[in-house]
Amino acid sequence: MRRQGVAAADAFRDALIAGHQVVAEDVAREALDGGMALADLYVDVMFPALIEVGERWASGDLTVAEEHLATSIVESVMARLGRTADRAPTRHRERVLMAGVELEGHVVGLRMLADLAEVAGFDVRYLGASVPLDALLDLVSRLRPDIACLSVSIATPTMSLVEAVEALVRRPDLRLLIGGSGVPSTLREDPRVLYAPDVREALEVLERLSAGA
Repeated sequence: MRRQGVAAADAFRDALIAGHQVVAEDVAREALDGGMALADLYVDVMFPALIEVGERWASGDLTVAEEHLATSIVESVMARLGRTADRAPTRHRERVLMAGVELEGHVVGLRMLADLAEVAGFDVRYLGASVPLDALLDLVSRLRPDIACLSVSIATPTMSLVEAVEALVRRPDLRLLIGGSGVPSTLREDPRVLYAPDVREALEVLERLSAGA
């Protein structure tokens, strides 16, 4: 990461920990105005800050209320800046359905991917957190997406993802992309699915799929 990226990441993290939404938004806006790409802002500045907040909560340095506030600040900054940056005029590319698997409550990374994919012109249908498997399958049948993206964190039971994958790979016209810290190694290497370790690489996978790779 470039030096200004490191400085922005540190400043954004400090703003989250202090609970200063205005400062966090200013840091993000200055990074974009300075030429940082939206994907880089998400992956190199905002997401690492959230990871550190989570680690500090796990170690007892932050309360659960402070952790929730930090997540809320990130979502607010994304709503104000990320989702209005370089918007595509129409969703003219493949339809992509995105969902956190059942019992998955941490979907900021997936929301980041949804924003970036929309900017790139994909027809994104974002379902949010903890989508029950039956509801997910019903929406796949009704919306007929070209690609489904599933997210799972380390705090979510692996079986939630395994069951969703096993159900969705039976659909021959649907390509499946999975990501998140909770994806087990067996699924990361499963030839039936595609795995992306972060938001930026997930967007690159979508671009390759769109190009027919």
